[in-house]
Amino acid sequence: MPADYRKEPVRKIASGPSSYPTGGFEVEIGELEKVEGAVVTVESGTFYHPQIVSITDNKVKIKVWEWTGTEIAEVGAGTDLSGVKFHILAWSP
Repeated sequence: MPADYRKEPVRKIASGPSSYPTGGFEVEIGELEKVEGAVVTVESGTFYHPQIVSITDNKVKIKVWEWTGTEIAEVGAGTDLSGVKFHILAWSP
């Protein structure tokens, strides 16, 4: 049976990690047993561009890119993103 995407998505607001790990960080969507799909944005006023790179059970992994003015690159390991709010919409079949 195909997934029913008419269900309301779950909204989660998560702070970034205090020390960003290369490859991204995980956020658990506790309201869902399994995440089928998700999208992520970041609050305005930053040069960060988040990307969902994987989903495992009820966790999404977010990789964060940064515009430096001349190029876009992954945020450096150890960067403090604890003051950055990530807005995630996740859904389950």
